[in-house]
Amino acid sequence: MTVLLDARTSQNASFENSISIPLTDAPVLTGIVGLNTIGASGAVTTQFGGTVSIQGRPGDQGTFGITINVYRGADPTGTLVYSATESVNLVGAATEEPITVISFEGSDYEVADPDDLLIYTMFVQTSVIGTEGFLNRVGPESFNAAVYDYSS
Repeated sequence: MTVLLDARTSQNASFENSISIPLTDAPVLTGIVGLNTIGASGAVTTQFGGTVSIQGRPGDQGTFGITINVYRGADPTGTLVYSATESVNLVGAATEEPITVISFEGSDYEVADPDDLLIYTMFVQTSVIGTEGFLNRVGPESFNAAVYDYSS
């Protein structure tokens, strides 16, 4: 029987245009959750998902890759368990660029002998060096995870 051990949410911004944080080519922490695994009888599986919303500055043009990385651990030196890059195309709109909402789902399958706490972090960055200020994180922005014991 499958047992839900824990589920958590890291909510950075609940609404569109509720934040305005420049996106850089360096990884930026945008979500972190700590999952309680006390009582697990063996390996566990974590399912996670998240959303990041990006908007370009008016008048800027170009194609930018937005990379989302999820690590098992508190920082980017942990184990990379998910990575995806989405392209954002800025058309040079004179007034306002459209908001691009990037959502994802992933899993970390059969994590052997977890400690009593599993930490997962979500980092976001642009793939183009020297473009700070071209793109902003504008919300909504969230990271969710749930850990299951399938061996019970």
